[in-house]
Amino acid sequence: MKILVDENIPFAEETFGQHAEILRYPGRQLTPGMLAGCEALITRSITRVNSELFAEHQPKFVGSCTIGIDHLDIDFLQRTGIEWTAAPGCNAQSVVDYVLSVLAVINSGNLPDTVGIVGCGNVGGLLRSRLLEIGCELKVYDPFLTKDEIVELSDSLAEVMDSDLVCIHAPLTTDSESKFPTLYMIDRGVLDNLPENAILLNAGRGGVIKEVDLKAFMTERPDVRVVLDVWENEPRVCRELMSRVTLATPHIAGYSMEGKARGTSQVYEEFCRHFDFEPCNVELLPRIAQKLSQAAKDELLLQIYNPQVDTFRMRNAESLASEAEKESGIWFDELRKNYPERREIASYKLEGQLAPELMRYGFTAGD
Repeated sequence: MKILVDENIPFAEETFGQHAEILRYPGRQLTPGMLAGCEALITRSITRVNSELFAEHQPKFVGSCTIGIDHLDIDFLQRTGIEWTAAPGCNAQSVVDYVLSVLAVINSGNLPDTVGIVGCGNVGGLLRSRLLEIGCELKVYDPFLTKDEIVELSDSLAEVMDSDLVCIHAPLTTDSESKFPTLYMIDRGVLDNLPENAILLNAGRGGVIKEVDLKAFMTERPDVRVVLDVWENEPRVCRELMSRVTLATPHIAGYSMEGKARGTSQVYEEFCRHFDFEPCNVELLPRIAQKLSQAAKDELLLQIYNPQVDTFRMRNAESLASEAEKESGIWFDELRKNYPERREIASYKLEGQLAPELMRYGFTAGD
């Protein structure tokens, strides 16, 4: 059998390649004709999977190695009997690590007095658990949950926005898709609830924040520090906003090697179940990335990942791009395609007995 696999999905040969011939494709350039003879499509969030894509050929299985599914037309897939799957939670730990590293950069390692989490699913829920362990006071907004499930839950988005750090981890949904749509949920009226010197971080979906309102807000409230990993019109990033935010990264908060490996593995397992294959058992990553000498918590976090480096790379790549490349967003896609290997905190082992603070941040002792 033949299957189409996005060129940026890692470990496909080690997994899917055991059962099928893999044809690679560039995510934004997939056309209906390319699906001819393929029984499965393995994709990422940059490919719109809908009736237009399947106008000529329909695979039997669609797997998206992502936590988000707003790029999939679920109603169409279900109507036509095409089985689909995604990889919920696969990169949640990577995003949590990203948030901790951001704090190490822009808050000098000091914990905010209060943290608001908007969207408490796989990513927001894991961040909540980590921050509770660290000792943060939390407020959570997620209308799909109850106080029996999340004791910090608030009925009011405005109350959660009134926090020293607000982390957006909501999926992107519209009126037609959800009782509580998130498209432009964070508009000017909501932004005005941010307290003085707050930090606003979005590592969910770009369209959850209305960028035109955010630009106007930032002009009047320069005290608020904004960190954006996701953008409203990716890959066509708002250049003005990118230049003004405190940290700007190209949708890579979840780009750890562990997150990518989990995404591939989760979809691969469903692929094997659907086609009745026996999954191969392969070790995709070495368990230990590196052993580090113990140091201050912030120093260790930034040794592992420093978002300032990605901010420099992003702004530099945009500045060097031609006008045509800026209009198409190809420079943004190239940053993601050629993103350097990044491992998660738990993959680094520290020498000696660990201080309790380091254990709370997810570090582990070496064997």
